[in-house]
Amino acid sequence: MAPTEQAYGELQSAFDHFNFTLFVPLLDHAMPTCLITLQRERRTRGYFSSEQFVGLDGTTLIDEIAMNPSYFAVESIEDVLSTLVHEMVHGFQYHYGSPGRGRYHNKEWAVFMEKLGLMPSSTGRVGGKRVGEHMDHYILDGGPFYRSCADLITQSFRLSWFDRYPPVGADDGDYVDLDDAVDLDNDDSGLRYYAAPLDVSGDPDASGDGEADASGHDAHAAFVGPPSPPSGMLLRKAILTPGPAVPPSGIVFPTGDEQRKSHRSKYRCPGCGMQLWGKPGLKVLCGHDSCGQAPLTEL
Repeated sequence: MAPTEQAYGELQSAFDHFNFTLFVPLLDHAMPTCLITLQRERRTRGYFSSEQFVGLDGTTLIDEIAMNPSYFAVESIEDVLSTLVHEMVHGFQYHYGSPGRGRYHNKEWAVFMEKLGLMPSSTGRVGGKRVGEHMDHYILDGGPFYRSCADLITQSFRLSWFDRYPPVGADDGDYVDLDDAVDLDNDDSGLRYYAAPLDVSGDPDASGDGEADASGHDAHAAFVGPPSPPSGMLLRKAILTPGPAVPPSGIVFPTGDEQRKSHRSKYRCPGCGMQLWGKPGLKVLCGHDSCGQAPLTEL
């Protein structure tokens, strides 16, 4: 089988499996078909983008779910698949529910996630906030996703292809903070992202959905300079099986120096903790109501 057919076929097989075993019996509808892509988007493990593709007829619109293969080699297969289901939930809500305004993960989204066995959490851990701007999830032990995923894996399901050069090492304990970041250096995507943030520090408990909409608007940051906010995600530790999805044979992990090397600076609001990355020397003000346009600190 050709590698392209194999790699995309495996993701489509997982999509169909979770549709049949989770969405139809638990949410009464299947997630509509979409175009699954592999996107090596920097600091992003995956995203949902509504009506991103148009057919040859000029009228048929279809959604996109993008998965980042750069992380396949350093996550468990269960964790990779939980990202796929997370994005499917965003797509399901887009078609059958009422997504939160702007970037807000609302209660309806949280209910959908819980029904499928993925617990919403602003930190990606037990005790995190259930709704809000920057949301992650963790897998509920013994829950529907846990069982469905175990079922799929016992059917000899696998991910056969991995990026040889993952952006982080297999044994990193603290992972790159992404979804409560706004990227000021990449304003050409025009995508509406629904992302699955992980291990977020300093949730401002305001509206936000891990989504960067096509207008480039972020509810909590007023930028001095051109805004560009594609949101991303953190690498998350395995839940069901410890260790990476594939042995590190053939995988070239970055050294400590390589991981630290960056041409971007990190900025943080001293009030609400909102963070972003951008070129060094930017002058950025926080737009959160409680912060009074406080200048962000360059770290």
